[in-house]
Amino acid sequence: MHTVHLKHRFADPMRVGVAGVASVVAARSLARPGLENKLEGLAAAGLAVSSVATLFHGGAGSLALSCGECIRGASETALGIHQMHTATQNHAVDKMEFAKGIVNCTKGVTTFLPLLCPQTATAVGVVHLGLVGANLALDS
Repeated sequence: MHTVHLKHRFADPMRVGVAGVASVVAARSLARPGLENKLEGLAAAGLAVSSVATLFHGGAGSLALSCGECIRGASETALGIHQMHTATQNHAVDKMEFAKGIVNCTKGVTTFLPLLCPQTATAVGVVHLGLVGANLALDS
């Protein structure tokens, strides 16, 4: 008896949707001036590349996924470092900006974990959802 798995039925449209949203965010961020916007745009572009790469099997898809995740992780880490540096430039430390820097550094560094140990992918995804929520809370 053949059963339809929901994972296969909804996975591809979800990946395409993530890639589409990430592409729009990347284009918008890269068009704006400023280092933070450029780094956010690069991170979104990396997410878009890695999302599309999961649709393809084999060496090319794996290479594109790894490259996209490396771009994303490096951009997020650099963004966090930049935010922490900016927050400490004045005599009074901007605690909210510093906290956003820590969140982005954490998100960037943990992006590399599934590349090194694929079993961590689900846990890293859950952590990233929490970090995105924390980043949204810090922005408001």
